[in-house]
Amino acid sequence: IPELDEVFGHTENSLVKIHMPIDDAYIMGKNSALLVYLGEPEKALETVRRAMRINPFCPDDLFADEGMCHFWLQNYSEAAKCFRKMKNQTWENLFYLAASFSKLGEEENSVETLNKVIKTTGQSVEDFIQTQNYKNSDQTRELQEILESIQV
Repeated sequence: IPELDEVFGHTENSLVKIHMPIDDAYIMGKNSALLVYLGEPEKALETVRRAMRINPFCPDDLFADEGMCHFWLQNYSEAAKCFRKMKNQTWENLFYLAASFSKLGEEENSVETLNKVIKTTGQSVEDFIQTQNYKNSDQTRELQEILESIQV
């Protein structure tokens, strides 16, 4: 999705133009999330780790960003740890947690987590996948295949 590249460029340029340092933990977290969707999880992980050093109290969104980085870097155990650290898990993160459990071969946990998010939100896997606008559609397809492989 070319628009994501444009948004990221505008975000960085805007910060430079108003002389705002790009070391604000909140902004860095948002940039790291965008980098994940642009297919750059390594760069996103570096950014999220810098944000965590700036804000050691680590709000949930930083754990979510870190978890998504690890998920796409195929560090599924680390991804699951990050999502579990969250005090208030979002429906999006629960789908990623279920996918992480699935990739780890933790069938019971993946089924339980996926059932929980579907029942709690009323969102299906298909509904969730439609919200995941990755630049590389192969990532979206891979995520969908993982989630659809979970027998709920």
